[in-house]
Amino acid sequence: MKLILSGSTGLVGTEVIRQSLLNPRITSLVALTRRPIDIAAIAAEIGGDKDVSVAKVKSVMLQDFTNYPEEVKNELADADACIWTLALTPMRSKQHPWNEVVRINKDYCVAGMNAIADARRAAGTKTPFRFMYMSGRGVSYDMKKKPWILGDYILMRSGVENEVRDFAASHANVGWQTCIARPGLISGFSGAVGMMKNATITAIGFVGHSVTVRDCAASMIKLCAEGLEKETLENEDMVRMGKE
Repeated sequence: MKLILSGSTGLVGTEVIRQSLLNPRITSLVALTRRPIDIAAIAAEIGGDKDVSVAKVKSVMLQDFTNYPEEVKNELADADACIWTLALTPMRSKQHPWNEVVRINKDYCVAGMNAIADARRAAGTKTPFRFMYMSGRGVSYDMKKKPWILGDYILMRSGVENEVRDFAASHANVGWQTCIARPGLISGFSGAVGMMKNATITAIGFVGHSVTVRDCAASMIKLCAEGLEKETLENEDMVRMGKE
């Protein structure tokens, strides 16, 4: 399976790369990124005598995620699936103007889907394609109710989920399938600071609504490789699949 990954330098994206290096079902991974990724360093972190094929991961540079040059589209044309993790989290969104938050969370995703579909069309690729979009717990397909907390942000993410679903419906004739993943708080950080974050997530009582970064990545990879069993992947689904 050839996999496309966005958000390649983030917490979940890095874990997807790490697991892809070890997963024999993934033969090639295209990591969309603005800056080169040190794949060798990620492989070195895995350690041990595990079979790690660094050559299967390729960093594909993209300076503007709303504009895909032909050479980038050529890398996407024969892919079988995509895991889209690129987004600004609620906390990080506070550091940016709202129009930039919408651009990164919504416009980048829509442009990415169109670029992949255009590349497949131009290449005559007719195999089914699985698009896994990582959203978040608390987001809903219902745009009529504005939550009390993070209302504008949640509604914006809801809009993106609906865009992703509508895109799949309009491209069903070419085998486009989609799944929305809604992880809760993501734990499993490394290092001293990471241990403090993990402890905080546990202490504030979100154990039942959290998922480790390992299980988050593993569940999305599993569905991309084996088939999208449902349209919405909730936090509890990700925990279950990750452990499987």
